[in-house]
Amino acid sequence: MAQVIWNSDIDVYNKDVIPVNIARTIAGYLPIQDLLSFSLVSKNTNLAVNDPKLWISRLKGMDVWNTAISLSKEDIKKNIQGDYLNSPLTCMDYVYKSSKNAKYQVLKIYKCLQGYYNDLLINKNYNRLKIFKHFHTPEDQSKILKNLLKYNKIDYIDGSRSIVYEKIVELFEIFENALLRELEIHFDMEDYERTQNFVNILIGLNNQQTLIDFFLQKSIFDENKEIFNLEKFNGEKYFKDGSINVDVLDRLIIDISDVFNEQSHIIDLIFPETVPIMYKVCEELISNQLSELLMLLIESSKKYGLYFQTVPLVYEKLTVEFVEHLNDSKNLGVSYRQLVIELLDMSYESFAAEYMREEISSFKSETKNKLANWKETISKREAETSQKILESVKSETKNDFLTSFKNVFAISKKDDDHESKYSEIQAKAKILSENIKSM
Repeated sequence: MAQVIWNSDIDVYNKDVIPVNIARTIAGYLPIQDLLSFSLVSKNTNLAVNDPKLWISRLKGMDVWNTAISLSKEDIKKNIQGDYLNSPLTCMDYVYKSSKNAKYQVLKIYKCLQGYYNDLLINKNYNRLKIFKHFHTPEDQSKILKNLLKYNKIDYIDGSRSIVYEKIVELFEIFENALLRELEIHFDMEDYERTQNFVNILIGLNNQQTLIDFFLQKSIFDENKEIFNLEKFNGEKYFKDGSINVDVLDRLIIDISDVFNEQSHIIDLIFPETVPIMYKVCEELISNQLSELLMLLIESSKKYGLYFQTVPLVYEKLTVEFVEHLNDSKNLGVSYRQLVIELLDMSYESFAAEYMREEISSFKSETKNKLANWKETISKREAETSQKILESVKSETKNDFLTSFKNVFAISKKDDDHESKYSEIQAKAKILSENIKSM
C-alpha cells in the first residue's frame, strides 16, 4: 500500500485520516502553491483540492467569475483554451464560466502572475521590478498592475497580501501621476490622438473624475484663457438709439455657440461616451461664464431703459438660435441640445425671477402714476365745467334782476328769491350731470 514518504503514519487511502469536510476547510485557506502539495497528502485532500467549487471561489475572489463568458456546447467540443491564458496581460480577459475548467484557468493565471507577484515582495527599487523591465508601454504596465491587484485578493497570507497591496497602490499613484504629466504635455501640444491613448488608460484605472477635473482646469478654469472676454465687455454696443441692436446681439449668440462647438469637438476627439464630460463643461460654462456675461448685458440694458425688452429677447435667442447653432456632440449623443436647454433654464431662473419682480413693481408704479394723472385730469375738467356753469348762473341772475326791475310791480320780492334759488339748483344739477359724463 502506498505511503506518504514524509510521514509513514498517514495512509493516503484511508478516508478516516483527514475527513473531507476538514480537508475542504483547510484547502479554502491555502495559497495556490500549497494546494498542489496538499492534494498529495491523502485521498480526501485530493478530493478537496479537485473540488470545482474551490477553484470557482478563487475566480470569484479575483472578481472575474461574475463577468465570465458562458461556454456553449460547440466551445466545449472545440476544447477552446486560447493563447491568452499564457500571457500575464490577457490571462484574466477571457475567463469562461465552466466548473470543469475552473481549476485549469486558475492555475494558468497563477503561472502567469506569481513570478511578478513574488517580485513585489522583494524590497528593491521600483525601476528594477520585472513589470517595468518586461512591459514598456503605459497600456501594458497599466494592465499588469490591474491584474496583479486582482490576484492579490486571493493571497490568504496576511503579511504578504498587505505588503503587495500597499506596493501596488503606491505604484498606481506613481504611474497615474506620470500618465497625467504625459497627458498634459500632449494636450498642450494639441496631439489629441496620443492624448486619447492616455485618457483611455486612465479610464481603465477608474480615474474618470480626475480626467474631468483635468479637462475643466485646462479648458475653462485656465487663468490664461478668457472664454467670453468678460473683462473687455462693452454693453453700449448692444443698445442704440433707444432700442436693442439685434445684429450685435446675434453676433454674440454665434460667438457663444462657437465656444461650445470648439469644446465639443476637442472632447469628441479625446473622450469616449462613457465619460460624460461635455455635460460638465456645459454646466460650468453656462452656470458661471455665460451667467456672468448675461448679468453684464442685462445690467447694461437698465442704463438705457431697455431692461424689460432685453430679458425676454435674450432668453429666446439662447434657447432657440443658440441651440440651433450647436453642432452634434458624440459625447452626449441625441440628448445634447435638450440638456443645454435645461441648463439654460436653471441658469436663467434668477434673471427671470428678478424680471418678474421688476415688472410687477413697474406695473404698480406706472398704474399708480396713470391713476393719479387721470384723477388730476378729471378734477381739472370738473373745475372748468363747474366754473363755466357757475358763470352762467351769475349771468342768469343778472338777467332775472333786469326782468324783475321791468316788472317790479307785477312780481313780488318773494317770487324773485324763489326764481334765483331755482336757477342755482338747476346749475348744481347740471354740474353733477357734467361730472358724471366726464367719468
